[in-house]
Amino acid sequence: MDAAAHPSPSEALWLACEQGDDAKARTLLAEARKAGSADALLLRRRHGLTLTHLAAERGHFRVLTELLASGAAADVVTAAGVTPLHLAAERGRNDAVDVLVAFGAEQPADAFGSTPLHRAAFAGHVDIVAMLLEGGAIEDARDANGHTPLHVAAHGGYDEVVRELLRGGAFPHVRDQHGQTARVLAARAGHSGVVAAMDMFLAPQDEPQLLSLVMPVLERAALNP
Repeated sequence: MDAAAHPSPSEALWLACEQGDDAKARTLLAEARKAGSADALLLRRRHGLTLTHLAAERGHFRVLTELLASGAAADVVTAAGVTPLHLAAERGRNDAVDVLVAFGAEQPADAFGSTPLHRAAFAGHVDIVAMLLEGGAIEDARDANGHTPLHVAAHGGYDEVVRELLRGGAFPHVRDQHGQTARVLAARAGHSGVVAAMDMFLAPQDEPQLLSLVMPVLERAALNP
């Protein structure tokens, strides 16, 4: 008998998750619960990826919902510390991110210090950046190179992401391991839109400092016409 034609329940569930077949996944998960087995939820493949990672990466949010509702961990990690939220954020899977956040997924750093917010910023997914910020992301988390999500977005030339991060509380003056701010990275990469966006954001903040320098000059001029 051809084993490929009659896969094991775990293999069949993996295939259902891979293909986004939520009805099949629901049936297989129900059968596993009835049998008192959680083995399928613990199945891992390459690099330690689980069914939850797979569904999140592919954006199969209905399958993802079935898995999480059946007891799969939202924060399961690979050997490199990658969670399903890391993958969904990087791939631009808005619905999967929404499901994971709703199920209480944390936003940890992976083995390289990269958070889901870093990954969303790196890929330019402004909607997901907004979702993660609303879900409690640390705006100025640093990766192994000292880069914040703002550094990553600025270097990538994503001005809308930069604006969203700044509105969300990201501090624009953080310097990386080489002493560079996000604005410096954007300028060196030739991203004039990002530079303009940051300058517009910084201008109102710089006004008090500018006035503190200018007012004494004006006062002296008034006293000595």
